[in-house]
Amino acid sequence: MTKQPAHVTSIEALRQFRARLIVYQDKAAKALDEVAAELARTRQWLEGEQHSYWAQQLKQRGRALEEAKQTLLRARMSSLRQTSSAEQLAVKKAERELAHAREKMRAVKKWRLQFDNQVIPLTGQLSRLHTFLSGDLPGAIRLLNQTITHLEDYLHTPLPGTATPSAARTPEPGGAS
Repeated sequence: MTKQPAHVTSIEALRQFRARLIVYQDKAAKALDEVAAELARTRQWLEGEQHSYWAQQLKQRGRALEEAKQTLLRARMSSLRQTSSAEQLAVKKAERELAHAREKMRAVKKWRLQFDNQVIPLTGQLSRLHTFLSGDLPGAIRLLNQTITHLEDYLHTPLPGTATPSAARTPEPGGAS
């Protein structure tokens, strides 16, 4: 394999690319941190807040249904009056609210499973991006810095057989000033 000479036309373009690469690295790292934080918040919301809330609602609505049924039963057993439609409607309403809470609890459990099934593959991709941003990209930026330094040094290197600017200005010993 033969080496091809570099055809660098603008060191300034390399500097601008390096600066944009650093900005990209910073913005991408911040976005990645925000995504990770949002995933953690969503998981906590599903596993903590929503699960606890609907578990509590199941208990409360179950007690409300039992109370409504007891009230209806007392009204039926009372020989003083017939059961009113209000007690029957209260039981029906309590049954609907309990069914609603059960449905919400099933939905939260389903969301928790789906969240894990859909997020875990994505976290692998996010992890690879994090590795790239924290390991590979800084190495590339360092290499780019070295390349720019070497190119600048090369530009300031005199051609063989030409006098250096400092040698041209140095008076010869014993010469007239």
